[in-house]
Amino acid sequence: FWKNTSFSALCDEETPTIYRTKFGGVSAVHNFCPEVSYKYFYYYADHMQKYIDELDQEVGHRIAEKDNLDNDWKFTWMDLSPRFYLDCEVFQSVKEFNEGQNNSFLKKLHPNILLQLNRMENCIDNGDPTGVLHAASNVLETMAKDVTGNPNVANKSLVKKASQ
Repeated sequence: FWKNTSFSALCDEETPTIYRTKFGGVSAVHNFCPEVSYKYFYYYADHMQKYIDELDQEVGHRIAEKDNLDNDWKFTWMDLSPRFYLDCEVFQSVKEFNEGQNNSFLKKLHPNILLQLNRMENCIDNGDPTGVLHAASNVLETMAKDVTGNPNVANKSLVKKASQ
């Protein structure tokens, strides 16, 4: 699907990439959407690279302590390229794509599914895995009712209540 849209990278240098340490941790991210970077790394940036060794990290920490800024990226990252989301090339492409689609995908979804997807996202952002699971089960129940089209179950829970 994506290869037939304007979202596919024109060359490998434009492809979003995550580099990992030998132990599996993130050592660098390149060509990321600033919104995605913020969601997972708490900085609006399209490029971030961690320190190569302890010596570089010590120097970075001293600079960050001297700058005395709240949430200074230099405590974690050796290099960071800030990027405002409106300056991101992908943002404009996504906006135009969605406008061209007239949000047809979202219009096809049952309104309760949209509500539950928003709840899931809020629960993820708030670190509430139980809430995510509950909202996901509600999505599945709504989908089952929508697919079957059976008016007898439209306003009933599909969960069987335990006998008392």
